[in-house]
Order: sequence, then C-alpha cells, then structure tokens
Amino acid sequence: PKCILYGAKAGDRESILFSNEDAISFYTRSITALGNLKKAPQADLSLLYEHIGDVCENSGNHKEALANYRKALETWQNIKIATQRKPKFVPWKIKPSTNEAFLMRKLATSYEHNSDFDLAIEWLDKAEKILPSRPGRVAAQIAATRSATLYRKGDFIQAIDYGLRALKLSKKSGRKEDLAYAHNVVANSFIETGEFQKAIKQLQISRQISYEIQDYPGIANSNYNLGNTYYHLGFLEEAASYYKYALEADQQMHNASGITMDHYSLGCILLCTGELDKAIENFLSVVNEFEHGMARRDLTGASLAKLSEANRMIGNLKEAEDYIHKSLELLGADSQSGILIHVELQMAELLLSQNKPAEAKQKCLDIADQIKEANAVTIELILERILGNAYFRLNDADHSLHHLRKSIKIARKIGAEHEEALSIIDYVKILIDLDNISEETKADINHAVKILTKIGAKLDLERANGLLIKLNESTEAQ
Repeated sequence: PKCILYGAKAGDRESILFSNEDAISFYTRSITALGNLKKAPQADLSLLYEHIGDVCENSGNHKEALANYRKALETWQNIKIATQRKPKFVPWKIKPSTNEAFLMRKLATSYEHNSDFDLAIEWLDKAEKILPSRPGRVAAQIAATRSATLYRKGDFIQAIDYGLRALKLSKKSGRKEDLAYAHNVVANSFIETGEFQKAIKQLQISRQISYEIQDYPGIANSNYNLGNTYYHLGFLEEAASYYKYALEADQQMHNASGITMDHYSLGCILLCTGELDKAIENFLSVVNEFEHGMARRDLTGASLAKLSEANRMIGNLKEAEDYIHKSLELLGADSQSGILIHVELQMAELLLSQNKPAEAKQKCLDIADQIKEANAVTIELILERILGNAYFRLNDADHSLHHLRKSIKIARKIGAEHEEALSIIDYVKILIDLDNISEETKADINHAVKILTKIGAKLDLERANGLLIKLNESTEAQ
C-alpha cells in the first residue's frame, strides 16, 4: 500500500515538473504494486491509468494517451459494486456519478488532438447520454471539447455556440482551468469568422487565468491563438512574440505536438517576411515530426501546403505541385478538416501560376458554398481574391474587379490589413493593365505600401513598390 501511495505522489511531483518519463515510471510502479495485492482496488487502477494518459496527452503523445484512457475507462466500467468506486490507496478523489463521462470526454479530447474528429464526436455523444441531472464541471468540459472539435472540422458557427455554452457552464462550476479553456476555444472560431476583437478579448482573459494558476497547457494555447489572431490582422511582430511564448510553454512541458504547431506558425510569419529558406526549414521540421508520430495529420497537411506556397513564390512550380498533391493526399483521410479548405485554395493559386485560370476558377466555385455556410470570413476574402485573378486571366475584367473589390471590402471590415494589401496589389495591377488609372488608384497602392512597410512583408512590399513606380511613370508620360 505504501508503494502505491508514494509511487502516485512521486508521479504527481514529476508530472508537475514535466519529467514525463519519470512520472510514467512512478505511476507504473504503483500499478505493479497494486497487482501484488490479493484483491487490487479497481478504482485505484483506473485512476493510475488515467494519470498516465494525462502525462501522455500533455506531452503530445495522443496515441499512448488514448490507450491509457481506454484502460482507465474499461477498468472503471468493470466495477459493478458501488462501494468499490472509491480509491483506497492513491491520493486522489473521484466523483463516481460523473467519472465514466469524465473519462469519455478525455478520450474525445485525445481523438480530437489526433485529428479523428468523428470518433471525438461519438465519444462526446456517449458522455452526454450518461450525465446525471447535476453533472457539474464535466458538462462544461464536454461542451468545450465539442467546440474545439467542431472548430477543427470547419463548422465555426456551431463551434461558437458550444464555446459560449462551455463558458456559461464553466462560470457555474467555478473551476479556473475549465474557464480558461472555454474562453480559448470560443476564440478559435471568432478568429475564423473575422471577429478578431472578440477573439482577443476572450484570449486575453484565458491567458491571464492560465498564468495566474500556472496552467501550462492553457498558457501555450492562449498565447498560440493570440499569435494566430495578430497574424490574421497583419501584426507579424506581435504574432511572432505570442508564438514564442507558446513555444516556451510547450518546451517546458516537452510537448512535441505543441512544439510542431509553434514551428509551423513561426514558419508562416517567415514566409510573410520573405525569409523563405528559414520558413521552409520550419515546415519541413513539422513533416519530419509527423513521420516520427509526433505531429498532427491536419497540421502536417497544412505544412505541406505551405511548402507548396514557398516553392511557388520562388518559381519552383514542379516542387510546388508535388507538395500540394502530398497535402491533399494526406488530408484525404480527414476530409472534414477545416484546413482542407485552405489547402484547396492553395491549389487554386498554384493553378493560376501554371496558367490554368479556368481550373482555378472552378476550384474556387466548388468550395465557395462551403466557405459561406461556415461563415469563414477570413477564408472568403482569399477566395474572392483568387477568383478575381482567375476571371482576369479569362478576359472577364468586370467580374475580376468585382471580386477583388469584394475581397478588399471584407478585409477592411474585419481589419485584416495584410490580406487587404494583397488584394489591393492585385486590383491595382489589373487597373494598370486595363490602362484605367486614377488618383484613387495611386491612393490605394500607397495605402498598401504603408501597410506592408509596417508589417515587414518584404516580398509583397517589393511588388507594391513596383506597381507604384509603374503608376508614377504612367502619370509622367501623360
């Protein structure tokens, strides 16, 4: 009995220090000691498996987490006598009425992190069905996990609904970790719907609570998503700063999966600032970690798409095509991922670079309804920009300018300055080609130059300055 107790306590100590292998070793010793008893308490065994699952989950090893959560659930379900549902030797408390649903929710979280969204939803449904009339914090956790899963499937409207439900339930339960997580998950979808100020407000609250209680997973998540928000707004320096805070927290936890996410996002910033070699290095590191089982499938698909974009930017169209096909092939097993839409748009841009405007246009039209249905505003403005370019290549200037004006309008409405500048560049380029230049055209490109100078997007700034020179030369000629 003492070995069981002190093994569990030692495991907790090492877990707090993120000495993950040592923590698992101590918990396993407790399990071995339990096996040496004539009649091992199954509640204790279930809790030990659960704690090993928690360590695996926090270190990004989702498959091992799933295996241990399954053992914890099966062990618990095999306890038929109510009086045996209280631990005897381990130092942890348990709420028997909700424990089964609690473990199912943890299984769902690991499935979500492993990009198995349908299985995550299936386990959340099971958990909800067996909740008692007064479930407490478990109901809040289930709602938050469902919000996170729906977000990653690209169903942003429902994700917001469940996120707000999780917030309400978390405030009732009073558990700060759950409240921080609920603020974080609802912010995810606000980013995609272009409600950036709402997202920032939610994430700052989540971040403050997480630092206050030293919740490292919460610290990593809130900083990472703040980075995403500022990235979409075009504040690259601020975004990089938050991504680095997230990386520090993930490194502290030895969370390999989280570290790959941070490297991916820092790679996106390097791509914007024109540091292509460093960006490619970051994306390749994600792909390499995936091959070793330590990166999410959807994130790896996104990294392959970014490798395609980087190669397209330097004119390596064959390599760009190879990478985008690898991305689509990888995500084919995960066709409900929200990331797939981004990859399809990358494919459309590549088709334009390959001088295949009709195919690019069709690719955009194929996914347009899906984007509008999800209210994915940040994706919609990119779609409109690509459509504008495709129509111009098809000699339809009216439709081209219409779609580019729409893209600029959406970007201005949600405050996505970098995307606004990119759409202005394409819009002005077409006006120059049509010899339809006005003072407003000059004002637009000067505005784009100002934005790109501020955020440090070097390659895009070169394009904008090139157009400004053309405009000045055209005015002088007149």
